[in-house]
Amino acid sequence: MQNDIDRQVWAKMMGIINAWCLIPLVMSFQTNIRLLFSLSMIAYGLTFLAEYVLSRRYTQFTFSKRHYWYIAMIALWLLFPIYHIFENTSEFYHHEMEKHLAFLLFGVMGFMGAHKRVSLRTAAISCIAMAVIANILVLIAAPWTEIIDSEQPLMVLHETRVRLFSEHMRYNLCENMALLACFYIYDMETRKSRKWIICAAIALIVICMFTSPGRAGVVTMLILLSIRLIAVLWHKSKISAVALPILVITCGAALMISTQKWQEFNRLTQRAIHEEPRIMVWKAASSVIRQHPLGLGASDGLTAYHEAAYQYEPLHYDNIYLSHTHNVWLQYSLYFGIPGFILISMIFFIPPAIVEKKRKRLIIITLIPLFIEALVDVFGNAMPPAMFLLTLWLIVETKTEDKITKQINK
Repeated sequence: MQNDIDRQVWAKMMGIINAWCLIPLVMSFQTNIRLLFSLSMIAYGLTFLAEYVLSRRYTQFTFSKRHYWYIAMIALWLLFPIYHIFENTSEFYHHEMEKHLAFLLFGVMGFMGAHKRVSLRTAAISCIAMAVIANILVLIAAPWTEIIDSEQPLMVLHETRVRLFSEHMRYNLCENMALLACFYIYDMETRKSRKWIICAAIALIVICMFTSPGRAGVVTMLILLSIRLIAVLWHKSKISAVALPILVITCGAALMISTQKWQEFNRLTQRAIHEEPRIMVWKAASSVIRQHPLGLGASDGLTAYHEAAYQYEPLHYDNIYLSHTHNVWLQYSLYFGIPGFILISMIFFIPPAIVEKKRKRLIIITLIPLFIEALVDVFGNAMPPAMFLLTLWLIVETKTEDKITKQINK
């Protein structure tokens, strides 16, 4: 009897520690501090496992349709060592397998199921806090004298951001996820003072995002803001919610036609398409995939892609585009062919089908920035896949009304 009481106490303690481990884990995503990220992931995984064993939640296990999502995660990670058996090179294998460990971790944790102290609210607040802190630190550390005198002030500010935190793709993704977190917390809050704080955070995020050179990130932010605006209008007047975007598009098109800018816009668009490096790398990757529809493995696949991409002379001067395919589906098709394409598609698109009804809208909107980033970039290191999977996992596994302070006191 005493042993059971002690075990329950330890299980509760591990659950509390695990819940608070979520804070440094989420806040590590936007930093360049790999040690913080690694330690947070290890601590989160170990405390989660300890709580699972001590609370004996495994005795309550029942298989459900959500487990297919976790099977896809685990299967994708397992393909790395399986395919490596047949590979001729090992140059990229260990790095790729290591940075995809989050798929294994969250796949296993998904089978276990989240305990009641895991909170989406905690992760959302941590995400907002990190975005605000990051932007404030960038503004403080920025060489304002140089910025004022520079012909490209935004680039100087961007260089400061990269030096302190991360490349613009990860920065943009973190900022857009923080923007979504702001919307989520704003809707949950009842106090006006806290709502004003959230509004201030949104304003800071939006202003700083406009200084980022990442086109996909800025477009994603505008899409999220537009969706939010339409949602607000929809609750007030459905006619306004439908009429506003139509009016904006119509006025914009009329303005372009009346000022004879349409042909110029079309010319610039065509030029951008032909000169866009991503188009070249997508063609290079597609050519390799057509030759090897079942994939080549991580190392052989990247080696073959590099050879194909090097045929495009403009790519010789930019190693960023030579390094990967800048598209998640192409990347995993390159590695594992049709199975890789199917598995990564399952990981992206199963969540809306398995999440509780109250959160379907939330998870669909959350997938928008993740999907857009996946179309134009890949998981460059271990942090983006961890952030991607953790976010979706929390939305799927936690309860709608969960609040960490209430759960801890139970």
